[in-house]
Amino acid sequence: MTTPPAAFNFTSLDIIPDIHGQLDKLEALLYRLGYDRTGSSWSHPQRKVLFLGDYIDRGPKTRGTLHLVKNMVDEGSAIALMGNHEFNAIGFHSKDSSGQPLREHNSKNIQQHQATLDDFAGNESELADFIAWMKGLPMFLDLGSLRAVHACWCEKSISLLKGSTLEDDAFLIAANTEGTPEYVAIETILKGPQIPLPPHLAFADKDGQTRNELRVRWWGHEKKQQSVAEVAMPPGCSDSTDLIAPELFTSVPNYDPNSVPVFFGHYWMAPDWPQKPLANSICCLDFSAGTGGPLVAYRWDGEEELFASAFFSVERIEAAERHRAKWAEIERQVREEAHKKYPESPY
Repeated sequence: MTTPPAAFNFTSLDIIPDIHGQLDKLEALLYRLGYDRTGSSWSHPQRKVLFLGDYIDRGPKTRGTLHLVKNMVDEGSAIALMGNHEFNAIGFHSKDSSGQPLREHNSKNIQQHQATLDDFAGNESELADFIAWMKGLPMFLDLGSLRAVHACWCEKSISLLKGSTLEDDAFLIAANTEGTPEYVAIETILKGPQIPLPPHLAFADKDGQTRNELRVRWWGHEKKQQSVAEVAMPPGCSDSTDLIAPELFTSVPNYDPNSVPVFFGHYWMAPDWPQKPLANSICCLDFSAGTGGPLVAYRWDGEEELFASAFFSVERIEAAERHRAKWAEIERQVREEAHKKYPESPY
């Protein structure tokens, strides 16, 4: 697992989440933050970037994005964490002992990875080099005064994963084998905890896939029944008042919102969702840059309590209406399908 250089500045960080091949947005955001282009990289005289993962897929310029991020890491201007899309790509391009890919090449997985495959067409050996680089990316960062992870800070999972790297073939296979402790830990920190839902509450994710599990908030849970709308991630994705049984949260982490600041991305918050911390020390920075939303950064200078004025973005609310319309149409289609299967349901 790669580690940041000893001289890395850990007190003045610009934290950038899911880029998803949106190279133009990334360069515009770096420029707005005061970084200068230095050859094939970018740098700042006093600050460094902390990338939160998901550099690839969806957007049109994955190849350029990977070159920029890796160059900044190599030159000591940034540290890059692993996202679930990097983890998925590693499995997609790696094989088990029988020669089968660790991540199945089915239509869903190919579709998710297609933009990256297209962007590297004719440069497959270069993609292989980036896959090898991705294997060494850290899956979390704990500085004592700041924590960062792609989707969820879970002490149990992080303790299990400490010292492990996907550069180790045995760990790589275990991490891609459903049901192993390694698989569960990586699913938790890179994709976020989920709880099962009754059939009538099935919903559509951002790709139009019907989900029977709900991604939920992993901090500040109260010891009472909470509604789907109160706990669903991203915030605002559901208005359901259906109550969730407290016992379903027994395996969900419950991070103290007044603890060490923790930064993450992953959750595709609506482009026009307020750019501010979700709690005192809880900061999600993914505002759907990969599908028309803004690319957002948090400028951290060591503060314990986070504040809205430290958010910086490009294309702040562009395509917000289109984003909401897309979700509404997908939700309508899923509701129709659910009603056909469960006509007695109020859903």
